[in-house]
Amino acid sequence: MSFPMRLPASRFTAGLLLGLSLLLPARGLAEPASGPIPIEEIFHPLAVNFARLSPDGKHLAAVSSAKDGARSLLVLDLATGKPEAVKAPNELDVGTFQWINERDLVFTSGDDQRYAFALFSARLGSLDRAVLFNARDLTRIVGLPRARPNRALVWIVSGGRVGEPASRLVEMSTNVSAYTKGNKLPRSAIVKTFDPPKSGLPVGWISLENGELGYCYTYENRKQTLHRYDAAADSWAVVDLDCDRYQVADVDPDLHSLWVSHYEPGQGFQLQRYDPVAKTFGEPVWQDPAYDLAHASLYFSKKTRQLVGLTYGQRRRFTKCFQEPFASAQKIVQQKHPEANVTLLNFSDDDAKLLYQVGSPQDAGRTLLLDLEKKSLEVLSEVAPWLQGKPLQPMYPMSYKTADGLKEEGYLTLPAGASATHKVPLVVLVHGGPWSRDEWALDTEVQFLASRGYAVLQPNYRGSPGYAPAISFNDRFAFKKMHEDVTAATRAGIALEMIDPSRVAIMGSGFGGFLAMCGAALEPGLYSTAVSIGGTFDWEQFVRELGYYPETRANYEQLRDFLGQPGHDGDSFADYSPLKRSAGIKAPVFLAYSENPNVLSTDQSKDLAAALRKQGTVCETFTLTSGHYDPRALASSHELYRKIDGFLAAHLRPAK
Repeated sequence: MSFPMRLPASRFTAGLLLGLSLLLPARGLAEPASGPIPIEEIFHPLAVNFARLSPDGKHLAAVSSAKDGARSLLVLDLATGKPEAVKAPNELDVGTFQWINERDLVFTSGDDQRYAFALFSARLGSLDRAVLFNARDLTRIVGLPRARPNRALVWIVSGGRVGEPASRLVEMSTNVSAYTKGNKLPRSAIVKTFDPPKSGLPVGWISLENGELGYCYTYENRKQTLHRYDAAADSWAVVDLDCDRYQVADVDPDLHSLWVSHYEPGQGFQLQRYDPVAKTFGEPVWQDPAYDLAHASLYFSKKTRQLVGLTYGQRRRFTKCFQEPFASAQKIVQQKHPEANVTLLNFSDDDAKLLYQVGSPQDAGRTLLLDLEKKSLEVLSEVAPWLQGKPLQPMYPMSYKTADGLKEEGYLTLPAGASATHKVPLVVLVHGGPWSRDEWALDTEVQFLASRGYAVLQPNYRGSPGYAPAISFNDRFAFKKMHEDVTAATRAGIALEMIDPSRVAIMGSGFGGFLAMCGAALEPGLYSTAVSIGGTFDWEQFVRELGYYPETRANYEQLRDFLGQPGHDGDSFADYSPLKRSAGIKAPVFLAYSENPNVLSTDQSKDLAAALRKQGTVCETFTLTSGHYDPRALASSHELYRKIDGFLAAHLRPAK
């Protein structure tokens, strides 16, 4: 099966160690074609952040960013090419969305000052009259009941009003406005409140394929338990599944079974169906010797109601389709883009229209529509057209061995001209989370650094998901070991002949910012400088503060159980808390932190800066405006990276 490739002007973009193993060229890289990519271009908001087809395949909806960073929800009629836009109130930006049916959508809009995500519903043809049905709570949409298309199951993670429960699951009417006198949520907006399981604290909810409530995860005494909801009895039953060994990837359209992933030593990961009532497992439908399937996106045909494929992370993004027409469709798109990640985003209910995202570290990518009936493959949107033709550098998968013998993976990006005779400085860029991971894809922070002459090393240290339990699960709270893994990766990177070992920086945001400062404090002499954005530097204080708030009780208990009890395990916390080990920090430091006083790490950043300056360590600071959903944050971000650019140049001084 072979389809012609139509490439019209994009219809949506305008508005929408075992040693160290590296796949490197033998003679270094070509000389740079031009100077550094301007910060305003490399950190320009993506034209398309998230896109999905409507269930009938007639419309494409996407979150699209304007030049000032404000994000809107755009909907494109695929037959006429006519766009329609919805914008939230001026001070808010659209976050994510879901199709309820072929006409209606729900979407979030965030306000970083309150850490809340307002919920809206909207209908095609009247997107400018979106209904706000929750305004003040920190919420997550759990399910959209197909039998009641004007309802949504909403997890109110944190209540915005005094006297309300801190965490609860409710069914809300999506067509009842939350605007009332005094901005109180009207009683008619909440149709039902679900009682959680009697044991443990709720930490997650799962809906069935039809949008109804299906399962709840609770945490208690160092373990998670999965509970199954019986709608007829309005009660919960414990699922006989070891959540430390088996992880739920998805629920089956049969409304009864679960798809679970587990690791079998010597065989790897297996994906199989589990019947929670009969307590039986089906035969594995897919196996991978090294990479976890629990975080895979599973695809189910609406026509056959069968599992037809999956996408998950290996060294690169990997998609496998088991049935036709999905297998042939995947092959068609992959053949057109052999060097890119090809990810199936979603498809219409008749399986005839399939939406794909393609991209690579050197290509921000585009959204493609494969129409099996028309036999056409069409570009609908470019993700970042302004980066086309820019000197973006390739990202090379790598591996390194940890101090205790684990083989971990990461990525290395080299600047143009790097070679044994032209050694370059190295920036170890540590991802946040810690339960996230770097992937083989365009990373604007990486390209920012590479275009300025730095090699960039991204280690997927312990706790990063997608690998064997010894890496991803067993030590997921071992913060000191995570630091040691980053150190091992750094030493492996330094051993490369094109790296100058005397010019090495460590940099990260969030948890990565914490690990960056761990490197500076615990590995004297290894790093020439350190950059931390929004890091936490005293974990004892962090855990203690979580215990003050009802909505963070589950997080508090989990960290208390695995990290230690504040006031009792001070020595353990001090072992990896940079604020308590600040005397070891001699290299120059750059600290960026939020001006929002509600951010727990703000005071810690200020305290660390004061301690460093008192002992004579060079410390430059930068204050970020409030946050991600504030349009002011775009200008603040540009200024932040201009400061980082100057700071790294001053302390690493790349060779001319």
